[in-house]
This record gives sequence, structure tokens and C-alpha cells, in this order.
Amino acid sequence: VASLDYERTANSLKEFHRLPHVKQEYINELPVRCATPADLMADVGASARDVAFLAVDTEGFDAQLLAMFLGLQGFDPAVVQFEWAGHHSNDTTKVEALRDIAMALHARGYELRKEQENMIARIPDDVQGS
Repeated sequence: VASLDYERTANSLKEFHRLPHVKQEYINELPVRCATPADLMADVGASARDVAFLAVDTEGFDAQLLAMFLGLQGFDPAVVQFEWAGHHSNDTTKVEALRDIAMALHARGYELRKEQENMIARIPDDVQGS
């Protein structure tokens, strides 16, 4: 279980892992380095054009992060995977952000399909490399 929010993590442990009493020592707070997609690409010596597959699982921030990747010049991987379920809690803003990402990917020629809690966007084989 991972989250940016202590209470959400504790509730997940109670609800999904059936731990009736969540003790503070069950949850570790870890520092995480944050970088923009552009900085990440620079850190590894790659360009947006080098990305062939992107999987995003950022516990409710998938749409926002993916929007940043889509803003990179030359970002056009064959496959993009991101979570659509479970993190929006029917918050209109988050649902709209997910919708906007799906529409942006579709406008770029991606086919989208749902696979459990993930959305898989892929460029059709007959379009790749053209």
C-alpha cells in the first residue's frame, strides 16, 4: 500500500488488508525525490522520443503526471498504461482529468481499453512507424 496521505494508507490497510487495528509502526514514511518528466529524461540521458512504453501508477495523480509527459515535445510511446479506478473517489475534478487524458491520447491516435484498474493506450500496429 502506498499513498501520499497517512490516513489513506491506514484506511487501506484496514479495508483491503483487513487489519482492524493499524499501528503507526505498520506505516513507514519515506522521502521520495520528485522530478518533472523533463528532468527525469535529462537525468537518464534520454529524450521523450526514446520512450517506448510508459506505465504510471502514482496513487491518484496519474492524470496529472501523464499530462506533463504528453506536454513533452516528441513524446509518442507505442504503449501508455495508467490507473483510472480507485483513486478519484468520484471527485469531479479528478474524473475530468482522467477523461481529458483519455481524450488527449485518443486524439493522438491511441486506442484505449480498460484492463482491471488500468487503462492501456496503444498505437495500432498499422499506424506505428508511419
